[in-house]
Amino acid sequence: MTVGVPAIVIQSLETLWSRGLMVEGIFRKSGSSDIISEVAKKLDSNKDVDWESLDIHVVAGLLKKFLRNLGVPLIPFHMYDSVIGFERKKMSSEALDYCIKYLPELHWRTFRLLLTLFKEIAKYHEVNLMTEKNLAIVIAPNILRREEETTQSFIMDMKHQHRVVAAMIRLYDPETSHQEYAKLREEGAKERRRRESGVR
Repeated sequence: MTVGVPAIVIQSLETLWSRGLMVEGIFRKSGSSDIISEVAKKLDSNKDVDWESLDIHVVAGLLKKFLRNLGVPLIPFHMYDSVIGFERKKMSSEALDYCIKYLPELHWRTFRLLLTLFKEIAKYHEVNLMTEKNLAIVIAPNILRREEETTQSFIMDMKHQHRVVAAMIRLYDPETSHQEYAKLREEGAKERRRRESGVR
């Protein structure tokens, strides 16, 4: 379901699916920063953008810029310590389950669309040179970060950010998203309702 997912995400993903899967260095190679800024301004002003005419690295850059500039990251600040904590304990599958259960609805809808794309890109890593690890290195800082980050904390957490995002790309299975993942979402919703009502 894509209801509520920002239009820039939908348009970027559609373009990347159609002509970006096998492009060498997709998401790693930088598009023109001037063009990215120019297109971002058009989008902010609700002006039409010809997505098919854009360089594919510009499209990937626009998506990264959008994710990076969110006031609340795709994986919200309050979930950061738990997600990184699971990775430190070598429990990355639990980190994915945790995100599935507790991400806000629109965050989850966006996250699963991204994971599906990244998983598909990684299938062609022999052509595009973008493995799960390489994708995670360039994507993790845009979706997973501390609310108050120092240079020291960034350096200490960086490898854990990369590992947990790479693992989530690897472990995510779009075929089960409407079955097992839906059950996890419902479990998370029930737990939130219990907490809100004060019932243990």
